[in-house]
Amino acid sequence: MNVAQEANRVLKPGGAVIWYDFRYRNPKNPNTLPMGRKQLLHLFPGYRMQLIPITLLPPLARKLGGLTDILYPLLANLTLLRTHYIGLMTKPNDGEL
Repeated sequence: MNVAQEANRVLKPGGAVIWYDFRYRNPKNPNTLPMGRKQLLHLFPGYRMQLIPITLLPPLARKLGGLTDILYPLLANLTLLRTHYIGLMTKPNDGEL
């Protein structure tokens, strides 16, 4: 059974799913698929969704070395370099859509 279908089945109205996953395709790992906003809306129809891009591109972050404290916050301000979503998807209450 699809994980999203099972989450929808067991969640009470007003219950929530916390989501953290990458939003871009990984060119070094073709066996993984990103989950974008459209795909999540399809998996969790009717849910209230708050998604925030987060996590600086890990290969870049690892190369910052001693400059991490200075450069990480600056680079993380560039939405394009944030590779993951963190989000809260809340199941609608009965009669709410």
